Amino acid sequence: MATSNPLANGNLEIALDEQSDQVSLGGDDILVMNEASRNKKDPHDHCCLNPMCDCCCPKQCGPFCPPVCLIMAFICFNFYLCLGLNLLAEASTVSPFEGVTVGMGGGDAGLLLTGAGLGSFLLWCRFCVCTDGPTEGEKRRQQQQDNAQENTADETGGVSSDQVSLTSEAERGPEHDDCCDLCELFLKKVLTCTFLYLILGILCCTISRAAMYPGMFVKLGSETPPNPLTGEEFVFPGKDEVELNGYHVKYSKSCMDGCMELPDTVTKVYPVVMLGGNGGSGWFNVEQARDFIRRKVDDDDDETIGYDVFSFSYRGYEPNEDFPFYLVDEFTVAEDAEKLFRYVRTRDEFFGTRPLLLAHSIGTGPGSYLAMMLDEDEVSCVGLGMPFASGTQVAMELSMYAAPLFFWTIDRWDSERRIKAMDYRIPFLVLSAGHDELIAPHQQEAVFEASGSTDKYFLYYEEGTHMSVGGTINSDGDTYDKWFEHCLRRVGV
Repeated sequence: MATSNPLANGNLEIALDEQSDQVSLGGDDILVMNEASRNKKDPHDHCCLNPMCDCCCPKQCGPFCPPVCLIMAFICFNFYLCLGLNLLAEASTVSPFEGVTVGMGGGDAGLLLTGAGLGSFLLWCRFCVCTDGPTEGEKRRQQQQDNAQENTADETGGVSSDQVSLTSEAERGPEHDDCCDLCELFLKKVLTCTFLYLILGILCCTISRAAMYPGMFVKLGSETPPNPLTGEEFVFPGKDEVELNGYHVKYSKSCMDGCMELPDTVTKVYPVVMLGGNGGSGWFNVEQARDFIRRKVDDDDDETIGYDVFSFSYRGYEPNEDFPFYLVDEFTVAEDAEKLFRYVRTRDEFFGTRPLLLAHSIGTGPGSYLAMMLDEDEVSCVGLGMPFASGTQVAMELSMYAAPLFFWTIDRWDSERRIKAMDYRIPFLVLSAGHDELIAPHQQEAVFEASGSTDKYFLYYEEGTHMSVGGTINSDGDTYDKWFEHCLRRVGV
């Protein structure tokens, strides 16, 4: 319905159409924004275009809008990506992060869901855009509306802007304002996303360090050697010549509980370097070494042979706890282990010998690093108990690929690649457990297959668990004895 409003000052009439919000003014059509129209929501006036976010962003962005939108996007993204990567893992015998051979069924669904995860993240970046106030395009349109109101008020004899707002079609903002608005909002969202992603990355880095090196955060083991195990502490220079505490214990036929001095009947002592898991200190590691050598000692009636086992606590573990976790990484631990090995070789009683290198669990990470770094004339043999292909692969499989966006926060420990570079003349042994609850057997087999050694052995124990070192050795004792004999012949004592 149109109405005519005669003006007291002049003969100008405004024909107002309440349905279309248009007036006829001197023959020209002018857009009128009355109070009801002004309150209508413009999609570009919303700081958050995603309807899921509209509850937290009604008109102006609140302080919690970007984090809420980001968390919702990450939940959606990780949900699809997690499902996709798990299906890919089921369709292949290796991790998606180590190269996937996609099969039928689960593999195809995995690719589809992985793509859906990536797509959901891109859609969020496009539509869930938040800003802390009016954009530049909105400011320009508002200024144009204000100018039009002033000009119209002058022509109409002072009609109040509170009653009517006029904007000429010719004075409306350019059509590319909407595009500019989206570009501006998208840029703000990218910056917000980047900042929050880095914050979450720091949190994930801390969690991954706590899982990989728990002794840096909680006390594991005692401050004194456990009874009845007795041995001797020593100090050696680690990376950057930092002094680290180590521990060594001697074993023989009549001293399998460990002793500081071997019996007089022992005339030949073989040096052993043991790199243990992350569940204990250096004192616990030497006990693990006993599991490696017990079969040989028990089956051998020769009481003239003894073993001197050396190990150390990783930085952050007692008694080397005076190192903050954020200063300890893969390469620090690996270089400390290399320093320990070379320290043993320079001791007076073992100068010029080739020690045995044994490792278990997380210790196979630095163990693989040493296998790559040492020459054939420096180490007699390498034995890895329940090794992993890479630290990243272990973390992803244990977490069911729950945080693929943050896998870079995990120490990589690329054991498979490093074992490939090991000298082919070094005897090599891999222990594998069929019921390993931490490291999947296919990773252990991958490490074995990566080795180019011409004298390598694989012991698989179907009923074994992660800690079944002795059980795995006894499951195929003849093969183990053959490898161990080759080790002792190469020591050179």
